[in-house]
Amino acid sequence: MSSVRDHRGGPGVRDPVRGAEKPRKAAANTGGFSLVELVVAMLILTVGLLAMAGATAYVIRATTLSELDTKRAAAYQAALEEIRAMPFEDVGSGNVSVGPITASWTAVPAGATAQSTKEITVLIVGPGRYVGDPSVVYSPDVEETFTYRLIRRGDS
Repeated sequence: MSSVRDHRGGPGVRDPVRGAEKPRKAAANTGGFSLVELVVAMLILTVGLLAMAGATAYVIRATTLSELDTKRAAAYQAALEEIRAMPFEDVGSGNVSVGPITASWTAVPAGATAQSTKEITVLIVGPGRYVGDPSVVYSPDVEETFTYRLIRRGDS
């Protein structure tokens, strides 16, 4: 009579009811995870999830600040477009808003060439980035000032 082997190559046992050969059962302590392995795996998973949560907060903050930068740039652009659309003689003071950002300007004749040049000071006010110690932070009231020189076009 030949010997019966189970799926692991060890000796098997014959099933008395069916007459078929069936493998021996594995020892109870060879499968699954130990409690220590489970705790270590959960610790690694927890550290990874906390790192992702911190990264998510950073990304949301950076996205919000970038959106405010874009709105501030749009307000500055809208102010300059409105100034450039006016006839040279009519450029004085005014303002325009883009969302929570306000751009206001004041024009004054520029020096010795006052007849053909105006110096325009544009003030942007609203929420944005505030550079302080030690990092860049959000502030609800940031003021930025830009100077723009407008030159009268020559008559053609």
